[in-house]
Amino acid sequence: MTPLKICIPLRGASGYEYKFQAYSFHNFDELNAGLQNTHYGGLYVFVRLVKDKFFPIYIGETGDFSTRYQHHHKEYCIMSYGANCIGLLPLNGNERQRKEMEKDLLEHYNLPCNEKNN
Repeated sequence: MTPLKICIPLRGASGYEYKFQAYSFHNFDELNAGLQNTHYGGLYVFVRLVKDKFFPIYIGETGDFSTRYQHHHKEYCIMSYGANCIGLLPLNGNERQRKEMEKDLLEHYNLPCNEKNN
């Protein structure tokens, strides 16, 4: 997992802009290894990065980045859409706050690997 010097800006249905720090990766094993010491939560977005354009594939939230990607229920879908970058937005808030922010984003985007109501 390699940090990129760019952020992934995504706008929610509310109009609020969320800025995710971008990291490139090749597979979920690399994600697990790269995030094993990040014992905090937040929002994440899987994207396909082509040149300088981001194509969001899946948005989620977690209480612990270090364990979320072990046996992720959407891993096959995410990788089949060519994900090569993950955006992380660490949050100090609670699960309710994370879920509200996730919902705000999901109401704005129609992503191939998210279910309608996640």
